[in-house]
Amino acid sequence: MSIDDLADIADIADIADIADIADIADIAVDAFRGLRGYQRDQAFMDVERQIRRLVALQAAMLAEVTVSYSYLDDAHHTPVSWAQAV
Repeated sequence: MSIDDLADIADIADIADIADIADIADIAVDAFRGLRGYQRDQAFMDVERQIRRLVALQAAMLAEVTVSYSYLDDAHHTPVSWAQAV
């Protein structure tokens, strides 16, 4: 399996249901086993970039909750308490 195949799997993961994530992870690890050298490095860093992108998205969402005071909609005292409850 190639780097492009792993990228396709990552694209599928973007639209997958939560129940399917474990299956996607299994497929991705199986594909990863077939990679060597720089391809493994690249695949690993592709996953790391996805993680960082999602963390940034989460931070932006928390910032929006903070400035809009929408955490009060659910009777939370702070944005952090809202995030912990969610």
